[in-house]
Amino acid sequence: MIPDERSERIDRAKFLLKKSGLDALLISGEANILYLTGFSGKDSFLVLNANGDNFFLADSRIYDEAKAKVDCANMLRITKMASSFSLMADTLVRSKIRKLGFESQYVTYFLHKKLAHVFNKMKLLPTEGVIEQLRAVKSRNELSSIKKSSSVTKKIFQKIQKLVHPGVSETEIAKEIDIMIKMSGGSSSFDTIVATGKHSSWPHATPSKRKLGSNDIMLMDFGARIAQYCSDFTRVIFTGAAKKRFDMMHEVVAKAQNKALESMKPGLIIDSVVRRVNRIIEEAGFGKFILHGLGHGIGLEIHELPWLSAKSNFPIKKNMVFTIEPGIYVPGVGGVRIEDTVYMGDDGPEVLTR
Repeated sequence: MIPDERSERIDRAKFLLKKSGLDALLISGEANILYLTGFSGKDSFLVLNANGDNFFLADSRIYDEAKAKVDCANMLRITKMASSFSLMADTLVRSKIRKLGFESQYVTYFLHKKLAHVFNKMKLLPTEGVIEQLRAVKSRNELSSIKKSSSVTKKIFQKIQKLVHPGVSETEIAKEIDIMIKMSGGSSSFDTIVATGKHSSWPHATPSKRKLGSNDIMLMDFGARIAQYCSDFTRVIFTGAAKKRFDMMHEVVAKAQNKALESMKPGLIIDSVVRRVNRIIEEAGFGKFILHGLGHGIGLEIHELPWLSAKSNFPIKKNMVFTIEPGIYVPGVGGVRIEDTVYMGDDGPEVLTR
């Protein structure tokens, strides 16, 4: 990430703090810290000051590396958590911080008790999604990384299909996928899913030693992470007469995904699109076998804003990247999911994993 882009992100984040009436925000989500500073490391905190200097707290084990890489904040070394936060509290009080937000989804009850004790001279306010809403809209550099990870994923699927045959196990295919991702210079976006037979009716099945039969189905869900950015992709492969048995399910899921792609436009509210897509599955008689939303945002994390669910009032925006992944899962029989990583351009969606 280039320094100018990082500076712009921090400026936009500070604008949101002011708009929310916060003087500062204690950021502890790893992906949010990476997004704003370019530094990836656990046991660190970024205090974003809406009207002044920022502060970065780093554990002694990563302090020197963080100091060399983080150029947007004053550095503080964490030795003992309580004393380090006390030093931070004194600094913030001198900076006239009165309202300090914290990321409620990342702060544990234990940490909150410590924060409430140490930052007792200011008001602690829970926040959710402040930085995530910035991350939902991708920059040109971010899109370039996601396109690279998507390209790697596409190529791996083309190769892995040749290894799928009756007798091969779920774990064998999952292992080959993971090796191919590493050989491509990346890492897996998440734990690779390979499920055969009735296991495919479990959306997040763990690969087992079960072998693909001669009239069977195999569902593969995987993605590559390249330059910190993820891709996500699901396809099903049939052997023998299984294609005929699952043909209707596959046809309905493909129709649902196409409907989503046709409907997606900047400015639309997500729930309206999801309801249209779900209606196709429901009218085909598979409504009770919908087990998850239509998709999710993707970027530094495999799951991030926007959430494509029937309850989401989030608007679709230009330069968002998300998955579209309708699925039907019949217990004891099997499941079909078709998933692609999609970029929202000026004129509509561009599928990156086809």
